[in-house]
Amino acid sequence: MTPSAEGCAVERSEPEYNALSPPDTVSSPRTMALLEVRALTRSFYGFHALNGVDLDVEEGTITGLIGPNGAGKTTLFHCVSGLIPPQSGRVVFDGRDITGKTPHRITQRGLVRTFQIARGFPRLSVIENLMLYGARQPGETLPPCRAGRRSSSRSGAP
Repeated sequence: MTPSAEGCAVERSEPEYNALSPPDTVSSPRTMALLEVRALTRSFYGFHALNGVDLDVEEGTITGLIGPNGAGKTTLFHCVSGLIPPQSGRVVFDGRDITGKTPHRITQRGLVRTFQIARGFPRLSVIENLMLYGARQPGETLPPCRAGRRSSSRSGAP
């Protein structure tokens, strides 16, 4: 029974959603997360930017991370992507522990970081900007026939 707007008890036919309650793993078995962060901590000069962060990202899902300025969102991305090492905790990607690995090693495993504000080189064409990214980077690729061609307006051809 839950109170209604008038103060009377009302019986609910379905259970109330609670984001803090543990998932029901019996009726909906949990699959292994593609990215698992466990008890991650990072401090800067005594300030705890991350204090025991736990996070699961399931394969094929889009997951958002929101919070006010100073909440530790960027620090979490830095630790997961290898830009700065966590002080404790674990980061597991696709079943492999990547905690404390360098960014290029993490990228080779298939976890690629992008930035919110992407800035290209204004003197390069779009295709030339795209060619700057590593050949072994997972994701989109350039067709081989386009990779070496320049646009006609750049080369002076009609």
